Amino acid sequence: ASYLANHLRASAEKHGLSVQVNQIGSLMCPYFAENPVKCYADAKKSDTKQYAAYFNGMLKRGIYLAPSQFEAMFVSSVHTQNDLACTVQAAEETFAEMAERAGGVYARILHYRRRNGNERHADSGSSPRAR
Repeated sequence: ASYLANHLRASAEKHGLSVQVNQIGSLMCPYFAENPVKCYADAKKSDTKQYAAYFNGMLKRGIYLAPSQFEAMFVSSVHTQNDLACTVQAAEETFAEMAERAGGVYARILHYRRRNGNERHADSGSSPRAR
């Protein structure tokens, strides 16, 4: 699950999308949110329209996810490394499509963050500067 969670974070960052991936053990849940999601109130602030675009993009690529932003996904012992690699590839394509559809808005936000030293780190989901 860490493999998948880390790749989701890195791919989202690459495409300028604000995605928080909460993961413990084989359980994970991506949230389209600027800040870490630590409680229900934080989760409610996430962008469910962005999640819907993610869900539909993944579905189009043969990856079946929970249709609600507020449901978790699990990696199980029947998932092979190939299954995970296909999921990572589908997420990469979906995030690229989402960023392109947004007309480059996300890329401009990412550029601004990097220029101002407020870049998110894929390993921690936090920025080096306090908000």
